Amino acid sequence: MEIRHLTVAELELAIQLSDKTFRNELQVSMWKAFPLVFSSNSNLAFGAFDKEKLVCFFGLVPFRLKIGPAYVDAFSIGSVCTDPEYRGKGIASKILAKINDFTKDVGASLLLVSGDRGLYTRNGCLPVGKSYTYHITNHGATTKNEGNIRRGTNADLMRVYALSQQTYVRYESSINEWKTLLDAGGYASIFNLRQSFFVSELNGEITGYVVVGLPDKSDLKQPSIITEWGGDSKSIFSIIMGILEEKEVGALKIKVPWHDALTETLVDYLVEEGSIGGTVRVIHPERLVEQIMPYLASKDPAIRSKLKVQWNKDGTVVLKYDGESWLLPEAEFSNMLFNPIDNLLPTLFPIPLPSTEGMYYV
Repeated sequence: MEIRHLTVAELELAIQLSDKTFRNELQVSMWKAFPLVFSSNSNLAFGAFDKEKLVCFFGLVPFRLKIGPAYVDAFSIGSVCTDPEYRGKGIASKILAKINDFTKDVGASLLLVSGDRGLYTRNGCLPVGKSYTYHITNHGATTKNEGNIRRGTNADLMRVYALSQQTYVRYESSINEWKTLLDAGGYASIFNLRQSFFVSELNGEITGYVVVGLPDKSDLKQPSIITEWGGDSKSIFSIIMGILEEKEVGALKIKVPWHDALTETLVDYLVEEGSIGGTVRVIHPERLVEQIMPYLASKDPAIRSKLKVQWNKDGTVVLKYDGESWLLPEAEFSNMLFNPIDNLLPTLFPIPLPSTEGMYYV
């Protein structure tokens, strides 16, 4: 068994295995839904080969996360699949170990995983953060729209992309990458939804946008899923209400991270609490703290002289802050970094993360 990066020519084998595992006859191919995973331009995927046969595949996509004034280098894992004849042999765990070493060596500090099953949790990936999933129906959905709510067009892309870049916590992308992911609709396609976007326009200015996966008109009872949004919260809410009032759908679902101001606007709606989605692994604790330092400095201007992190060979982390010191297992260190509840240093943490679900889902 050989574990290595796939060549560009071998990506077709990965597409076939992924389609066999995840798609049905009603869904588009995985390479159309998740173009970044199967990109020949930035191919970093890993696979296990039995001679020339691809028996296990891991999509691996590099991202740069913008967290306030800081930038964090991360990788996302997705489209993980194993040929049925080779399951239960520990092959996926071996690939994941290779990926952990690779991502650490090339300068990343975080690994974002779309899954939360035992394969990941046994290998240091943890559900982190907090989010609120709101279920909004068109029953009594009325609001005063100060602007014009309409479907977005290609002519709106420049202004919508500019709004997306104002989001405090986000995935970094170019305008063309954003449009590619909009058209692909990967996360929406899992639920047989087609992705589109709507805007709020006032006096010729776009004040907000919402990207949403919509059901086929023959199945309007199926909830739609909002996968991204931007602009001011009032405009975003107006767009959501506008979609419902036009009876495009009967219900909308939106998962909002804890730090997003939209939670204040949606406070009256039915909500479920959960993690940001999937799991996360801190690849390199010292590097992560260094990369996030500009964000921490916005909390404490003297942070560089107060905060020290040392990653030990046994996997524990020594944390020192303002004269106090703690020895933490990696799991406790990750919880401190990202989880709002019972946080060890609530004046500094948690660090906000973008959702692993939505337009950038891998």
